[in-house]
Amino acid sequence: MKFKKIIKKLPLSWIFALAKIFKVKEVKSKKQAIKFEKLWLDVWMEEGYSGQGKAEIESIKKHYDQFLKVSTDYLVKFLGFSIGTMRLIFEGVNVLLPALEDFEVKKVWEGNVVEITLLTLKKKWRGLSHLPSMMLWRKGYRVVKKTEGYNGIIMAADFKLFHLLSRIFPFEKIGEAKFYEGSETIPAFLSLKKAEEVMWKTNRELYEFFY
Repeated sequence: MKFKKIIKKLPLSWIFALAKIFKVKEVKSKKQAIKFEKLWLDVWMEEGYSGQGKAEIESIKKHYDQFLKVSTDYLVKFLGFSIGTMRLIFEGVNVLLPALEDFEVKKVWEGNVVEITLLTLKKKWRGLSHLPSMMLWRKGYRVVKKTEGYNGIIMAADFKLFHLLSRIFPFEKIGEAKFYEGSETIPAFLSLKKAEEVMWKTNRELYEFFY
């Protein structure tokens, strides 16, 4: 029996325990930053996210580079090898988040929010009950929750990711979908308070994993 099939048969508590073999590390050095950039660019090229190839991806990269001073990057690793990425962009007085800049959205929150973006994973690591991605999400969620003055998460998620995340969190659609960076994409918001309340009521094991 293949490893992926074995994972699917495990109890949820075992899956969460197994997810911890994937370590999420903050990017702090120039060497790590280069690795982060190469990894997400490689994944986007492989998947054709830009829709137009390398030139379009380079343009998107320049767009995201504008937010480097208000961003924190993370790599998810397995046995020391980097297999995925995540960027947190923190809203501020003079900072309009990419998703809020590029979509017409309805603001349904108060206070500041953080955008989670550049959420990528090498192809061969997908399908493992989303273990590496769950570890990235847990890290992002915990960082936002611990940051004073921030009470929500913004995402521009393609349809597949949006529906996957909506099975776990009470994400709220805040604007119309459109073709964006290579796929049909939905702007969405997650209230940390609401997420905590829903997880506590509906999935105590998931709540324990994230909190």
